[in-house]
Amino acid sequence: MCKRPYSIIKTLKIDMFSFVYLALHQGHKVIIRDLNIGKRFPKIIAKFLNRNEVKILKKIDFLKCPNFPKLIRSTSEYTIRSYLSSTPIQQSSTKLNEGFYNKALELVQMLHQQGIVHNDLEKPENWIVMDNGEPGLIDFQLAKYFSKKTFLFKLLKNVEIRHVIKSKKQFCNRPLSPSELSILNSRGRIHKFMIQFIKPMYNFITRKIFNYSDRNHDEYCNK
Repeated sequence: MCKRPYSIIKTLKIDMFSFVYLALHQGHKVIIRDLNIGKRFPKIIAKFLNRNEVKILKKIDFLKCPNFPKLIRSTSEYTIRSYLSSTPIQQSSTKLNEGFYNKALELVQMLHQQGIVHNDLEKPENWIVMDNGEPGLIDFQLAKYFSKKTFLFKLLKNVEIRHVIKSKKQFCNRPLSPSELSILNSRGRIHKFMIQFIKPMYNFITRKIFNYSDRNHDEYCNK
């Protein structure tokens, strides 16, 4: 086996599909997604998710936005992306301000303008507070690119706007505006269907069949 071009500093996350490490690569801190897991079928899924994330990172790279990770290198066994010095949003020591969420909405809309939906904004773990106080987005494994603005794209886009507002309600030091409350409280039939049927099915498959667990180490912090 060839020696890998990085040295691990610490483990950030372990799940059934990959190991995520903070590491050193060419003298710089980076994030490694290591696909070297034992079971064959989860590894097939892991490689599919990794290829998808690589494709999305390549599409957003030209935006030159420091709030998104940058793809450095990808192989069939691991991916190296840039390290965003930050703190997970749920570990932020103080309530976030309205400017943070204005920027967060701007980032999400920037993706939407490129036909990309993140598809996992509901998880606080995918939002980070960067050292300059701005939001950052990580983990694009479930992201989806749409070459055309289809009905599904518009639906998912609206769902993501709601997730930004939901996060703001939980972590911001300012109350929501009437228009934000209206968006948060309005749920279409398809969204309700997804919550009532698709999400329980997803949880059953990942947790019961595949015994999925999302174990963040106690020291987990993206900095």
